[in-house]
Amino acid sequence: MLINRLLIWLARTLHISPLLAHVLLLVPVSIGFGAQSQWVIFLRPLEGAIWLAVCAAVVLATWLTKGKSIGDWAKAGPWSRP
Repeated sequence: MLINRLLIWLARTLHISPLLAHVLLLVPVSIGFGAQSQWVIFLRPLEGAIWLAVCAAVVLATWLTKGKSIGDWAKAGPWSRP
């Protein structure tokens, strides 16, 4: 999948784990989402909490679908070599 390739590329480029790369990728997505909604989403605590829960669920779902490489998904070592 394209998102997995992007996460692995980002992890190898920054020498971090793909799990952390996914969290870092959600930062610009959150900024873009906040800018698009004129930052109202982050001014209301309940909607901000819902957004954080959705982000956490996406990261967790991506991590849990890795199958045999689930243990390596949280480590930087296996991904730092080409």
